[in-house]
Amino acid sequence: MSAIAKTWTLEVSDRERLIKAAFEAREFAYCKYSNFRVGAALLAADGSIIKGANIENASYGASPSSE
Repeated sequence: MSAIAKTWTLEVSDRERLIKAAFEAREFAYCKYSNFRVGAALLAADGSIIKGANIENASYGASPSSE
């Protein structure tokens, strides 16, 4: 059984929407300790955009981090 890779392309308009959404999401970041705001945006298959931002807490060593 062979796996077939699917190639995805991103329209310029979708790219611009994602960048704008990530910058908007960054405003909701809580980064009291690092002062480094991070925003992210994901384009779903239905065209909707899901936004997220980093939220810091004082317990650095108790949880994994992808930063």
